[in-house]
Amino acid sequence: MEGKAFQKVSYPASSSSINYLIMKAISLNVRGFGNSKGVDKIGWVTNLIAKGKPCFLALQQTKLNCINGKWVMALWGSEECDFIQKTKVGKAGGQLLILNTDQFVATDVIEFDSVIGVRGIWKAKNCNLNVINIYGPQDDKNKLKLWNSLSEILEQDCDEVWLLCGDFNEVRRKEERLNCDFFDYRAKRFNDFIASNNLIELPLGGRIFTRVSYDGVKFSKLDRFFITEKFCTIWEKFSAVALERKHPDHCPIVLKDEEKNFGPKPFKVFDAWFDEKDVDQVVMDACKVSVGDNSRKDCLFRNKLNKVKEALRKWSYNRFGDLDGEIETLKGAASELEIRAETGGLNESETKIWQDTESPHAIKAEIFKHFKGIFSKSDYDRLSLEDLNYQVLSTDEVDALESPFNEKEIHEAILDCGSTKAPGPDGFNMRFIKKYWDVIKNELGDAIMWFWDKAEFSKGCNASFVTLIPKKKDPMCNTPTFVKTV
Repeated sequence: MEGKAFQKVSYPASSSSINYLIMKAISLNVRGFGNSKGVDKIGWVTNLIAKGKPCFLALQQTKLNCINGKWVMALWGSEECDFIQKTKVGKAGGQLLILNTDQFVATDVIEFDSVIGVRGIWKAKNCNLNVINIYGPQDDKNKLKLWNSLSEILEQDCDEVWLLCGDFNEVRRKEERLNCDFFDYRAKRFNDFIASNNLIELPLGGRIFTRVSYDGVKFSKLDRFFITEKFCTIWEKFSAVALERKHPDHCPIVLKDEEKNFGPKPFKVFDAWFDEKDVDQVVMDACKVSVGDNSRKDCLFRNKLNKVKEALRKWSYNRFGDLDGEIETLKGAASELEIRAETGGLNESETKIWQDTESPHAIKAEIFKHFKGIFSKSDYDRLSLEDLNYQVLSTDEVDALESPFNEKEIHEAILDCGSTKAPGPDGFNMRFIKKYWDVIKNELGDAIMWFWDKAEFSKGCNASFVTLIPKKKDPMCNTPTFVKTV
């Protein structure tokens, strides 16, 4: 698919309507999108995009032929994207660069050798920005050709803002390889290219190496971010980190500027709390605390639950400590073996444990087997609804349906609900309501009867989060506006 001709445009200055101020880029050598051995790389990358919300996604070694717009939009998760691609050569290669059109307006294409990129306007700061996705060749001749070609374009536009990312297939020093060959002359050429173009490499947190061989023996740092000095004048605070590997042998690397703090996490009841001996007393003591006198019964019940929340928060912190911190600690422990392998190597038994942990195929196979048995269609005769004499409600039954709720009906309705279903916006699940029914039934019943009489909820008593998700931004447009195949 051929792209249209582009000319540089001046985008209006940023305004309060532009909420996408965070610059974030993700780069990953995906090593092909094939679904081999039960590995769903497309699903993994889609999840990576959904969680990371990048402005730019640079993929190397897609091993795909011509990609269409619908495929890219499905991967990206929305229609607000443009892309440029380089198709595979033989069974290898292939690059893809996707950009968020809500944040960036592409005006031109950069393409040569092992490079695809875009020039454009970063909307939030109304500035020019050039982004390049690089997949470095293996052989010396083409690698040197790549450094020279990049140098030419960088020298021509040395005053512009540049971001270079990708798998450079080269290291800068001996310490960036472990258990594999290091060639000094190759590193010198790479470092000369970096120095001559005044490029700044962003230090990577999270990992020492970004590529690990499939046998878990060889380690290299091949994936990087480079920026120019002018980039630092636009984004003053930013960082780069290598994320945990999953399916390919490369780690995703992420560049981002300063994140916004959206405040504390909402309250949520955990089922594990109910196994603690003193939690019952905490809840009952909180329910005894006076919440004032309010004629609105739903407000009284809301205020009582708020007192319970406060008490459970304090109790949880005193009992379990900082759960968020504990979770982060456990995440670090989960990758401890890989970090140890990077720094000092593993013995034979540890290597086997790590390899078994890294391979999720057996676990996925068991999960698939379990759900296949649940959802498989079985042969049975379906009931026919023909020639049935339907019963109708009597007058007494109609009156019963329209009569006010009583405590028994409310309790039975609660007992019919799943105990461990997702909690509501208030953070309480049905297991909590069932367990402490005797403590809260009076206030809950009064709140329900208030709704029955008034046909309304007081403000804050029925809070919910609603978002509209449009299926298409433009029904007449089936593909992104900026598409080019190289």
